[in-house]
Amino acid sequence: MKPKIACRCERPLAKGTVNKIALHCQVEVEQVVVVRDMPTIYQVPLLLREQNLVPLLQSKLNLDALSIPPSLVASGAELWDVWQSVTTETFETIIDIALVGKYVQTPDAYMSVTKALEHSSMRIGRKLNLRWIDSEHLEPKTQAAEPEKYQAAWDALRTASGISKLPSLHIESYKTANNGLQSFPAGLEFGALRV
Repeated sequence: MKPKIACRCERPLAKGTVNKIALHCQVEVEQVVVVRDMPTIYQVPLLLREQNLVPLLQSKLNLDALSIPPSLVASGAELWDVWQSVTTETFETIIDIALVGKYVQTPDAYMSVTKALEHSSMRIGRKLNLRWIDSEHLEPKTQAAEPEKYQAAWDALRTASGISKLPSLHIESYKTANNGLQSFPAGLEFGALRV
């Protein structure tokens, strides 16, 4: 198999740039694969197929010599069609999810959660709008020291999808169950997640 050069980049590379990379690396232009940033990681297989990497791998790994039952070929083609439709669809309905955590300045700490939310939002046909909320901004000490941050954090939480207005009795029950915690801003009531 001829070596491939995978160019990771934020945006598509111009044809001239790809030609220059091939020239200076002494490879054919077809051996340069541009792996640009995609809106979601789930679209990367589509990008690689678009650049003819799949047929090359099939050929070089001799996968065409395998005897695959037609039912599996049909099942694989159907799965690929579903994959394409789910990952390329542009969703107009937005779901706002508030992710509250201590390490929101380092989003990689929550990678499994964000990928699960991304996958789930695609599955239900919604565009994910993830709101990162530093848990310390919800604390009474922030209310005293930096009231703007405190209010902004509670506003982001209060207006996320799935927060609904319930009788104040539920707030009082929460406070009682949590040692009399009194740091709720006025008007915030927790509800059940609804989609």
